[in-house]
Parts: sequence; C-alpha cells; structure tokens
Amino acid sequence: MTPIDVKFDYDKEGDVLYITFGTGEPSYCEEVDDMLLVEKGIITNAITGFRILDVRHHKIQSVEVWVGKMEQALERTETPLRNVYVDALRQKLVPKRLQKLIHA
Repeated sequence: MTPIDVKFDYDKEGDVLYITFGTGEPSYCEEVDDMLLVEKGIITNAITGFRILDVRHHKIQSVEVWVGKMEQALERTETPLRNVYVDALRQKLVPKRLQKLIHA
C-alpha cells in the first residue's frame, strides 16, 4: 500500500486540530457532530481531511470515537486513496497525535 503523509496542524488559540491528506484541492467543511468536521474537495467532493474542535477539552476516550467517525466518513465516500487514508488512521498516526495534544 502506498504510504501517505498525513499532515497535522494544531491551532493552539482556536484549539482546533487540522488533519489533511495533502491532496492540495480547495475544500469546504461538513459537520459530523459538534466536535468533528469533514473537509471535502470543492471539485471532486472527495474527503481531503478532518477538523477536530476543542481538542484539549476532551478526554482520551474521545480519540477512539473521533477516529471511528473519521473511518466511517471515509468508507461512505468515494475518495481517491480511501483505503490508504483508512490505513493511515488505523496505524495510529491520528490517535498518537491526538493523545499528545490532550495530554500536553
């Protein structure tokens, strides 16, 4: 499977974690719930990333919930490299980053 560079950008002031798959496509957001947003490409409507709001205000158990919701969103959408993105989530890249932020 092709390795992917999942990029993380944390906005400390806004307490928002941006997780992007580096597609370069301009995106818009759809709300999954009050903490998780899915970024979708304007042209392809493919998932290009996620935003998690209020990261530091939540407990570590939230990490599994967020990752599960991200996987579900990817599996419901025809996204280029979907399997690669799901694999990146499952390899604990996202949970490790979230755990670091929550414990910081």
